[in-house]
Amino acid sequence: MRGTIVAGLILLCAALPVAADHALTAGAAHRAAVRNELTIVDIRLPSEWAETGLPEGAEGVPLQDPATRGVRPGFVDALLEAVGGTGARRSP
Repeated sequence: MRGTIVAGLILLCAALPVAADHALTAGAAHRAAVRNELTIVDIRLPSEWAETGLPEGAEGVPLQDPATRGVRPGFVDALLEAVGGTGARRSP
């Protein structure tokens, strides 16, 4: 089963208590990505990617709308598409 790591949210998750057997180091995440066992998703803005680049093999799916700095419309659908989910979710 393929997992997903969302860059940027990792810092938030790192602040939460996590059992040692669920911790994933950056090196382990990279190795798993190289083995195609997970997808790394970088949610930074394209301007930030231009400064530092995307991690090797990562999908770029910006979270923020650059104009408003709020969550951009369609983020969840774009994220699902990037990780092989369904995208274009239906309304309940």
